[in-house]
Amino acid sequence: MDPHIRRAPDVLETGAPVETVCGEIDEALAADDARREARRSARTRSEGRLTDLPRLLRWIGGAVLVVAAFTFMLQSWERADDLARYYHFLAFTGTLTVAGFFCGLRIREEKGARTFLGLAAGAVPVHFTVLGALLYSQFPWLSGFVAYPDYAHFSAPHPAAALLTAAIGVAVLVPVCWTAFLTLARPEAKRLTAAYVLANAALLVPTRNADVIGVLALVLLMGCLFFDRRFLQPAQGLRTLEGRFVRLLMGVPFVVLIGRTLNLYEPSALFVAACAASLAALLFKLAPLAAGRNLDVDALQHLALVPAGLACWHLAHGVLDTFGGPEAALLPLACLPTAGVYAAMSLRAAGDGARMRSLAAMVAAGGMALQLVLFPGVLSSVACLATAILATAYGYAAEQRGVLVTGGAAVAFGLLYHLRYAAELYALSPWAALAALGIATVVAASLLERHHRALGARLGALRARLADPGR
Repeated sequence: MDPHIRRAPDVLETGAPVETVCGEIDEALAADDARREARRSARTRSEGRLTDLPRLLRWIGGAVLVVAAFTFMLQSWERADDLARYYHFLAFTGTLTVAGFFCGLRIREEKGARTFLGLAAGAVPVHFTVLGALLYSQFPWLSGFVAYPDYAHFSAPHPAAALLTAAIGVAVLVPVCWTAFLTLARPEAKRLTAAYVLANAALLVPTRNADVIGVLALVLLMGCLFFDRRFLQPAQGLRTLEGRFVRLLMGVPFVVLIGRTLNLYEPSALFVAACAASLAALLFKLAPLAAGRNLDVDALQHLALVPAGLACWHLAHGVLDTFGGPEAALLPLACLPTAGVYAAMSLRAAGDGARMRSLAAMVAAGGMALQLVLFPGVLSSVACLATAILATAYGYAAEQRGVLVTGGAAVAFGLLYHLRYAAELYALSPWAALAALGIATVVAASLLERHHRALGARLGALRARLADPGR
């Protein structure tokens, strides 16, 4: 008999070697479980990578197609004219649409179809830009000669070719937009198609005048913001990734208008004013969207006051440059509209807007006081006093000490100025201007005393209506 077997009972009787054997067995079982768990984890990771691989390939393929589109537009075309160049690009966009149909109908894979159709919809502003260049080459309006780089030069041989190409392009692109929005945002496809085509139509306007483009871009942006707030933001189906892409797509024509002018043309004061106003509108209107991201909405909306003020300043310069006028008109044209814009923004602010209204009053009163210092005269003194009285009244009613002090100081400064230079200011009419202003102030106080409750109720209703335009 094997001696080890003969000693087994002794081993069992002692007990200690049995525990050692059991421990080794437990370790072996644990190691085996660990190996099985590692194999399962590796298999899970492999399956996860295979699951995410199509998404990665879609992103890479989309990037390659975008680069291919840019390369296609920028490459040398010595053997083809600009019309052939455009028709090739139109065929490229049509190919993307057909590929989307193939993925959706034949392969029955929606994500690939959305990728192709999204890229086709994203190429539409490029088409309208090229079509606008072709129309501009034959129907220039309010623009001078510009030496374009090769990639930006598109010219039609005659007016009929420009019009025909534009008609063919729009006829093809409208169904492309319709198909893309049916796939990306079906419930809003009709509205999105109409709005997107209309927004891109701004690129067809045959002018490169910076003033006209600035106004056109600002109107386009305000229309897009209104459309987004009125129709897209409440839509439940547009809160997905595709929905956010569609909403961003609506702003591409505005970006193209601004970028084209900054890149190829000389910006004017009115164009800079329109860009600053656009930035102010974006900051002010998009700030409430940051409410759930630990950002200060009130601070973002107050930040919009800076470009709004710059817009008014450049607008005043642009008006004087375009229509002519004395240098003394600059401050009133800049400060008073700025105060009005700030007051209007305060009515739509996320908070109570009191600080915006206070700043508006201080800009108006301070600007007119500075106007009186730099350009003394009858008109400057009356404007300073009238504005200062209004600012003082608002500061007292709203309990804003800074506004009250600023307005009161401006009133005192205006009155002292009148007393000091009374003989020079009013040689023909020594007291008529002051008397008229004083009478108007007292009458306004009487009317306010008599109707202050009704006026307060109307102002409250107006503010509520402006805060909720959908009611």
